[in-house]
Amino acid sequence: MVAIAASSLGLGSSYLGGALGVHAPSGTKCRVFRGWPTAGALNDDLASGVAGVSIFPVPRGTRNMTRHLLKWRSGPTVTPTLTVSVSGNVVTFDGRGSAGQVAGVRFGPLALGNAHSYRLTYFDTPITVAEQLSARIPGSTFAANVLTLPSDLFVRATVVADQPAWLETRRQEQQIWVIGWCPNPAARDAVMGAVDAGFSNMLDQFGRPTNQFALPDGSNAILRYMNTSTDDAPQQASLWRRDIRYRVEYPTTLLQQQPGMIFGGGHIDGVSPFGDLLTSDPQDDQTLYAISGVMVASTLSKTQVSDALSDIAALATTQTANTLSAAASH
Repeated sequence: MVAIAASSLGLGSSYLGGALGVHAPSGTKCRVFRGWPTAGALNDDLASGVAGVSIFPVPRGTRNMTRHLLKWRSGPTVTPTLTVSVSGNVVTFDGRGSAGQVAGVRFGPLALGNAHSYRLTYFDTPITVAEQLSARIPGSTFAANVLTLPSDLFVRATVVADQPAWLETRRQEQQIWVIGWCPNPAARDAVMGAVDAGFSNMLDQFGRPTNQFALPDGSNAILRYMNTSTDDAPQQASLWRRDIRYRVEYPTTLLQQQPGMIFGGGHIDGVSPFGDLLTSDPQDDQTLYAISGVMVASTLSKTQVSDALSDIAALATTQTANTLSAAASH
């Protein structure tokens, strides 16, 4: 909410809470911060003509709103920092290595190709990735960040990053007071008017009006207006105050990093393989994360698949004939 208030005042999207800025339309110096101001800091700001906007969670202003079933949801998409390109049988790694990424290479016939993967650590670079994959691929060589494969048949290389996911374990509503501590009535009207408009006119990523705003874990909070009030009683201390009160509903979440799949492959009843089957050895205790190809064991035999396809084709033919007959009768 600090970011929304700061944006409403034109303080920029990278505003750091508590920093001094200027509300350009009115020329009022202001700062936005969390919590309740200390008396000394507030007096200094008021004496200097600075308006303060505090985002204050009301003590004992929380109530339980849990009502949703447990369900994993995707968080903000993470883009790999390591990049890879392919030319013939030459694979070149660039960018920056870091943990939470998996690099993979496959080559050979489409149904029987070799696929290999390597899970990066915090200390890996494009050079060490090429070296690690070369150690896993018989007949390959590497020089710096370039990996040369023993074949140029259907070569593919890719890098995926672990993706954040969150599970809502609880939901609550918190009363939040947005309070303007201003040195004069004009500053109060200008600053808190802009803040009020900013929270009332929020837009989603598609530019549509919304009462929700994103949280760092990928979930959303729901903002509900309660009321507003002004207080001129402290004006002898050069303080003009306005409160805008909201109820904010938000989830408590469990976060998890989920690995992505590099290549897909499997077989039907041990026969007729398809896709890419990883042949790399398990990497330490991270087998689940390093091996991104999946062996799919199906209960359908080749004969059953053929029979099922025949039944589908026969059904489609019958339905088409019935449709044509009905059309002709009309």
